[in-house]
Amino acid sequence: MFIYQKRYKVLSIIFAILFGLAFATYMTLLFLRILEKISSIYSAILVGSNFILLITFFFNFTGYLNSRNMIKYLKQSSKYSLGVDKIYYNRSIFENLVSYIRRTYSVLKAPQVLMVFTVTSQNSGNIRSKATTQYYVKILDYLYKNYGDTKKSSRNVFAFDNGIFYFYALGDTRQEVINNINSIYDVLYRISEEEKLHILVAPYFGVEEMKVEETVLEAIENALLARDISEKNYEMFNFYRDGMKKISSEGFAEEILAAIENKEFIVHYQPKFDIYRNKFISAEALIRWQSPTKGLLFPGVFIPQAEAAGLGHELDTYVFERVCEDLAENRKKGRRLLPVSLNFSLFEFYSPVFINFMVSTMKNYKIDPRLIQVEILETTSQANPFLSVNLIKRLKALGIRVLMDDFGIGYSNLGNLAKIPFDAIKIDKSYIDNLTSDRRARQIIQCIIDLGKVSGMEVIAEGVDSENQVALLSKMGCDTIQGYYFAKPMSKEAYDKFLIENPFEKGGDEK
Repeated sequence: MFIYQKRYKVLSIIFAILFGLAFATYMTLLFLRILEKISSIYSAILVGSNFILLITFFFNFTGYLNSRNMIKYLKQSSKYSLGVDKIYYNRSIFENLVSYIRRTYSVLKAPQVLMVFTVTSQNSGNIRSKATTQYYVKILDYLYKNYGDTKKSSRNVFAFDNGIFYFYALGDTRQEVINNINSIYDVLYRISEEEKLHILVAPYFGVEEMKVEETVLEAIENALLARDISEKNYEMFNFYRDGMKKISSEGFAEEILAAIENKEFIVHYQPKFDIYRNKFISAEALIRWQSPTKGLLFPGVFIPQAEAAGLGHELDTYVFERVCEDLAENRKKGRRLLPVSLNFSLFEFYSPVFINFMVSTMKNYKIDPRLIQVEILETTSQANPFLSVNLIKRLKALGIRVLMDDFGIGYSNLGNLAKIPFDAIKIDKSYIDNLTSDRRARQIIQCIIDLGKVSGMEVIAEGVDSENQVALLSKMGCDTIQGYYFAKPMSKEAYDKFLIENPFEKGGDEK
């Protein structure tokens, strides 16, 4: 952490020695009257060299004194705010060091990220309670050990200021950042357990992938906004996206609420095909916004905005009610009923009334729980493993199947499979896209399928668009296919008609 102070000290000593030697040489030559015998050019060079060495020495020595005074100030600050005689950078020093690193390594053009995180809610009260400050010190010690005096320390900087941790890394990819976040999360939980610290630990991370033209201050503001959105939606982390500043406005929240009230949001269904039974066995519910002014909008356009405005819960409950309403209508009309899977935001996993809401809604529409499936992103399941496992067990006790979505891109997948009782895993589309052209992708997919079989889980491949992909997945032992090859997401009316007239189930087992 104190690499710059050490550097100033070492350079001061080196230049002091060089100046001493040069000055002694000059005085010796002067005493022996040798200078009178050489040209004035060589004499001027000797004098100039002494002057440059002296100036360089004073520059580094001044830097050393300033850094020493700064360390003294930081110690006093830590003593006051955290009760320990240790040295941690504050935000001001962090900004200056990050700017210096960016200038120094600008020619590398390497990716750079700036991350902020908190370990308790920003509204949790006095941050100087004994338990909380003890917790902060443990985290800072961990950061110092792993990102302080290491060979990468000249490209990493971390700081702590007023309850917020700041972290800058040069050269880290997005996956490395996610791995760091998960590592820090694991440490946070372990510290809480080992130290028996009775405080509410709810870590929220915000990450900005910095652009060349972006200032450090702008990057910090963007990362803080992403962190705030994480807390609003009970998500562990968020990467800043263009437009977050606009979408967190009150006006957008009012627009979303009005659209819910006017039932502008509609549900589309994408069926899933069982390869071995040669029939569609379930479908996924996908939300769309039929805006009277903007036309049909896809989730990527409005879901981030809704979550930024803190309205993820309202959309979750809206979609669930629409799905139950559609199932009830089809049952009443004697139409074919397939189980429907839904994605829920992380907010629901922290809500004590989430299960009660689902039960009461299913009871109201007389829906058999076996017709409902819940898809959970891996990042959701690990955000708070203990809450997730408890919730999943309660869902399964009701007869609701639970699927892990986007399997293969998260962190510690094998550990999640071992401790969380999923009924099925969905292979992430990024692997399916490269299935026919990339041998490594095929090997990974085969490994996932084998893993699912061993664990007794259904394996679903999503994003399957071609006949070649279907043929390969069938040979590999994949159970179920979801993708454009069989069916695109479609309106309820088109979905009902498709289940009757589709060309894929002819001759299939209709049991």
